[in-house]
Amino acid sequence: MPTRGTRRCPGRFPGPACWPRTRSWCWGLITIVLGSSLVMGLTTPLSVGDTAEVAPILKSGLAYPPAELVLGGLALALYGLRPRLFGAAWAGYAALTFIAFLGPGLKLRQGVLDLSPTTHVGNPPAGAIQSDALAVMAVVAVALLTQGSWPSVGAESPSADSPPAQPVAGK
Repeated sequence: MPTRGTRRCPGRFPGPACWPRTRSWCWGLITIVLGSSLVMGLTTPLSVGDTAEVAPILKSGLAYPPAELVLGGLALALYGLRPRLFGAAWAGYAALTFIAFLGPGLKLRQGVLDLSPTTHVGNPPAGAIQSDALAVMAVVAVALLTQGSWPSVGAESPSADSPPAQPVAGK
């Protein structure tokens, strides 16, 4: 059995050999969140006619990547445990997005609202950003991304270097 870090990346995220893929995935998510904040920040003055909102919008965009990376890390961790659980990650993302967007309007209890990581960011740019919660979410995101980057016990796929399994005689 190969040791960690010696296997090739066969489509899963089995450790250090695949960390560049995980890092590029994370940077892609961060780029989307920050890019959308930049577009919103630059188009707001065009529609409102006030350039004072550009900096608060960009600052609020910087507050959301830890929450988004928690959701992405959850998906990667589920995929790392069992690739067939990746559909559950989509279901979880849909449920948490529903809670984040429609929960306050539906007057859901605070305990339900707290299930969504974006609830803990605060209310930027209208309100304060909760920096303690962002730090905790960053640690949780790193833990989930790290767990999803390593193969789980019993779920390892054979290495590209390992010989194919030999048929059993008499069966």
